[in-house]
Formats: sequence, structure tokens, C-alpha cells
Amino acid sequence: MKKFTLIIILFPLLATSFLFAQTGTNNRKQIIFNLPPSVRVPRWVNLIDWEHPNIFKIDAAIVASPIDKDHDRKSEKEEDDEEPYHMAYERWRRKMAPFIQADGSIVEQPDYYDRLLETAIDAQSKNKQQAPGARIAGVQTAGSANWTILGPVETYDENNTKVPEQVNIYTIAIAPSDSAVLYAGAETGGIFRSADKGLHWVCISDLLPPFTATSIAVDPGNPNTIYAITGDGQLIKTVNAGSSWSTLSGSSIGYRGGSSEKITINKANGRILVAGNRGVYYSNDSGSTWQEAAGTNRNQIYDVEINAANPNLVYAVGAQVTASNYIIILKSSDGGTTFTAVNAAALNNMRCHGARFGVTPANGNTVYCINLDNAAPKLLKSSDAGASWSVTVTGHSTALDMENWQGFYDLDIMVSPNDDNS
Repeated sequence: MKKFTLIIILFPLLATSFLFAQTGTNNRKQIIFNLPPSVRVPRWVNLIDWEHPNIFKIDAAIVASPIDKDHDRKSEKEEDDEEPYHMAYERWRRKMAPFIQADGSIVEQPDYYDRLLETAIDAQSKNKQQAPGARIAGVQTAGSANWTILGPVETYDENNTKVPEQVNIYTIAIAPSDSAVLYAGAETGGIFRSADKGLHWVCISDLLPPFTATSIAVDPGNPNTIYAITGDGQLIKTVNAGSSWSTLSGSSIGYRGGSSEKITINKANGRILVAGNRGVYYSNDSGSTWQEAAGTNRNQIYDVEINAANPNLVYAVGAQVTASNYIIILKSSDGGTTFTAVNAAALNNMRCHGARFGVTPANGNTVYCINLDNAAPKLLKSSDAGASWSVTVTGHSTALDMENWQGFYDLDIMVSPNDDNS
């Protein structure tokens, strides 16, 4: 029997973590804290009127709230820095910064970030960015000034142990036509490019406002053409490796599928597919116009994936828009134009608070899906190209030492291109 090894890698899954400035106040608490029920709710969360939030009152409640001693955490550092509700609130607070009034209340401007992005893109003609290739050097340049990194180039924890953390990287993409070219999106709001397989990196979004890309896709035939999307649903494109950008969202014909954490491109026909919080959207003309895929409307889609052996087969996974968040796995046989829901007994009564697919060219019939159910993650597998599914392993076990707690933010899966059991 082959040894079963599956790699679940840590990239942030931020399904609704950025859906703030472009939503109304209805269900604001659910929008901010879209967390699995297995994550314990801190006391301070229930003390706040989230439909009429006041930043000063929230901050005071957090400070005054006693530490929940029986909360299942691994360390005091996790208590302060990685508690999921606190993390979600901090992300929301940063996004709300422009709208905080003198008394701590919030007055949102729904199109604020769209206008900020459009203004920056319109100004590109006056402030041409250097070509990325000219900026890869020991000393990076920005405008007429010279900059040298001062640090930190190494990070240590409180025990003086070297740790790998610097900043959260939300997405990494490798150019299909040139494996030396990589792109990455960071939580700090920058898009970075490497032309030497990651040895050196430059920021290619300096002329844009902070753009926290949750997914990046590279054109299959051109390593300099990329698409990047944020959790807000802002979609941008460059055809020259970041020297200039255009926006593909916000208009009547542009992308309008809402927040997203996955954009992918079909290598066979160039169709762009986006998993949005309003369904799957696709474009057949390099992003100029967009259509909603039939059968996906009103579903929070967490991932969309193309079968590695048959580009006509496309899968989508998400949560049905109900209070119960039942999982829905969708399958398309026409490249993503129309989807139908998969009817599988293994999915009955299963919830979804985040999910990712894993496919492999080693076997087009094998598809994996790691899903965050209410109590614990579950690894699903299909051996018939997505027609039926079974649960192979459940989290909180020896076989899968994984939990929902941090998994909501760090979820991805990869399958070996040479062995569908690895």
C-alpha cells in the first residue's frame, strides 16, 4: 500500500475578513467574525453593539475583559497575538481607520477604497514606475532616493529563538511560462515580484494604495501579465510586471462578485475564474467583461479549481447562504459556464467555514477538499473526478493533527503532481 502523505500548507484564508467598508450594517458581527462555532467566543465580543460599533468602547472592553483561563490555547503568546476574534477585530479596525470619528463612532464611505485605487491608477501617467528588472539589486530604488534595508532580516521570539515570521503572505503565484518568475501578496498591502525563483524580491505596487492581495494569477503565456484581487473584491491587472496597473472591478461590466481569495486561469482557453462571496464569476476577454456562472448565485464560494487533466471540469466549494452554512460542492463540465451541485451522502449536514481543493495531473479522477466543519476540519476525497465524495480523515486526531482554531486563517492543500496519494 502506498504511503498517504498530503501537504496542507499555511496561507491565509480570509473569506470575509475584509468585507467592511463595502457592506452595510446588517449582520456586521457575522461579517467581522465569520468563524467556526468551535472557536470560543471571548466575553468582550458579546458586550458590544456591533450594529452601532464604537471603537473606543470596543478597545476598552477588550482591555477590561478578563482572560478566559479555560480557553484552549498553546501559550500566553497565542493568548495575546493569535486569538481569532481579536485578530479578526484588529483587521477590521485597520480597515475602518479612515472612517473613525472623533467620538469613536464609524461613518463608512462604501466606495472609499475603490476611489482611492482608481485615483492612484489614474495618476500612473504622471508617475511612471521603474521597470521591475531594473530594481532587482542589493540596493532598491524608489524615485530619486536610494534605500537599503535596515531590518529586521532575522526575527527572534521572547526566548531568543530564531523564528521564520516576518509578515503574513496571503498568496504566492508561479508564472506557468517561466518558473523563475514569482509573485507574492503580503498582509502589509504590497505585491512583490521575483525574477530569480525567490532569491530577490521587489515591490511592484508602490504607486498603488495598500493593496492586500488575497490571490494572484499569472497569465499562462506571459509572465508579466498578472491579476490580483483583494478581500474587498478589488481586482487589478498589469501587463508589464507592475510598471502600470488597470482596475477590472467597480464598473457595470467589471468584476462584481465581492470578496475573494481565489483567482485562477484556464490554461486551455485563457478563461479567468474567480471565487467570490456572491458566486463564481468568469471572464473570456482578459478581464474586460465578467459574467456570473450559472448555478453559483447566492453562495459564498471559498475556492474554484480546474481539473489538472481535463480543463473542461471545474470545481467550486463554499457555504450555502443560510444560517447553518451547509457545505456545497459544485461541478462544471463546460469550463465554468454552468455548475451543478454534487449530491453526496458524505456532505449531508456538513458545515463549511472555509475550504480548499487539491488536484493533480497524476490522476484527473482524484480530487481532494479540506473543509472546516463546525467542530473540526475534514479531508474529503473524490476518486471519480468530483462526482462523489467521502471523508478520509477528521481533524483533532492522530491521522490529522489539525484544528479549526487557527486553520480558518491558514488553510491550503497541495497534491503531488506525480502521485495522487501524496
